[in-house]
Amino acid sequence: MPLSDNLITEIRQTTQTGTPLGSERFRQQIEELLGVKTGYSKRGRPKSS
Repeated sequence: MPLSDNLITEIRQTTQTGTPLGSERFRQQIEELLGVKTGYSKRGRPKSS
């Protein structure tokens, strides 16, 4: 069974960024196990309030 273009794109993106591929619950479990934040961070400098 061939993979969809969307899934291939998602696999490429997560591989290039080193982020886990899975559901939000899976990502949260990985963060808890590793003790580090996974996923994308906002780019740029923090806004002053």
